[in-house]
Amino acid sequence: MKILFSVVLIAVILILVLLFYNAASQFLFTLHHFFPTLKPRLFYGIYAALTLATATLFFLGMGTLLSRPLVVIGRYLTGFFLYFMMVENLFSLLLFPLRKLQVDHAPLCVGAGILALCLICGLFLYGSLHPLNLKTKEYQVTLQEGARGQMRIALISDLHLGYTVGEKRLCQLRDRIREEQPDLVLIAGDIFDGAFRNLKDPQRLCSILQEIKAPLGVFACTGNHDAGEDYEEMLRFLEESEIRLLQDEAVLLENGVVLAGRRDSSPIGKTDIRRQSLSLPEGDHPVILMDHQPANLSQYGSEIDLMVSGHTHKGQMFPFGFITDALFEVDYGYYQKDSRSPQVIVTSGAGLWGPPLRIASDCEVVFIDTCF
Repeated sequence: MKILFSVVLIAVILILVLLFYNAASQFLFTLHHFFPTLKPRLFYGIYAALTLATATLFFLGMGTLLSRPLVVIGRYLTGFFLYFMMVENLFSLLLFPLRKLQVDHAPLCVGAGILALCLICGLFLYGSLHPLNLKTKEYQVTLQEGARGQMRIALISDLHLGYTVGEKRLCQLRDRIREEQPDLVLIAGDIFDGAFRNLKDPQRLCSILQEIKAPLGVFACTGNHDAGEDYEEMLRFLEESEIRLLQDEAVLLENGVVLAGRRDSSPIGKTDIRRQSLSLPEGDHPVILMDHQPANLSQYGSEIDLMVSGHTHKGQMFPFGFITDALFEVDYGYYQKDSRSPQVIVTSGAGLWGPPLRIASDCEVVFIDTCF
C-alpha cells in the first residue's frame, strides 16, 4: 500500500511540475508578446523565478514539508496563476486576428498586456480581500404543517481550519452567533482542512469553539476533509470543544425535533470508519438532517423534513460556480424537488479550500427560522 501511495505521489509531483512549468513558460511568452522591448536577461530572471515558485514552492506548500508561511504563499500563488492563465488565454484569443495582418500592432499588444495585467491583479486582490467579509444569509422554513413551535438555527459549514483559516474566522463566527442568539447551532462538515496537525494553535481554537453556545446545543457531522491519519485527534478536539458529533445517529432535542447527522459518504484520506444506515426515533417528529454533501439528497424521502449541507463552496472562485451548478442538483441556497422530497439548504461555507480566494461566492453563516 505504501509503495502504491509513493508511486501516486511521484506521479502527482511530476504532473504539477509540468503544469506549473507550462504556466511559467506561458507567462514568459505573454510578456515577450506584449512587451517585446524588455531585456532578455529580465526574461531569464522572471522565467527562473516563476518556474521555481510554481513547480516547487506551491507543491511542497500543499503538504507539511515546508513552513506555514510558504504554504500560504503557495496557495495564493496558485490562485494568481489560475486567473493569469484564464485572462492570458482570453486576450491571446482576442489578439489572434492581428497576427495575420501586415500592420504594426505592437502598440495595441502593449496596451492589451497592460490591461490584462491590471485585470489579473484586480481579480486577485478582490478575491483575496472578499473572504474577510463574513456574510449572513437568512431562510424561513416550515418543517411540518400546523406549526406548534419555532426554532432559530445557525448553520456553519466548510470551515477548513488549517493553514489559511483559523482564530480570526472563528472569532467572527462566535460573535455573529452571539448577536443572533440561535436556539441550535449546526456545523455541516469539513471542520478541518484534511489534517489536524495543520492547526496553528489547537488549544486557542478549542477555547473559541467552547464559547459558541445555544440552548439546544452545538452539533456537527463530518465532511470529506474530516479524515486522515489524525482522525482520532480531530474527534478529541471536537469533544473538548463541546461539539457533539453525530455519526449516522439521531437525537431527540428538548423541543421535540429530531436531529440526525451522517458520516461523510466519501472521506479523503486514511480512515476505517464507513457510513452506516441511519435509524430515526419513532413518532411524528420533525426531522432535520446534516449531510455534508448535497449529492446525497436522492437517498432521502419524506421521512426528512429539512436537510442541511455544504461542500460545494458555491464554486468558491469564478467560473467554478458553473461547474458545481452542473454537478449538483442543488449547489447553493434553498431547494425542494417535490412534496415527497426533503427541503434542502446548502451553504457556500464559512471558510476556504485551496487558494484562499473568493470570487462570485461568499463566506457566510446561515440562520434558519423554522416553524414545526
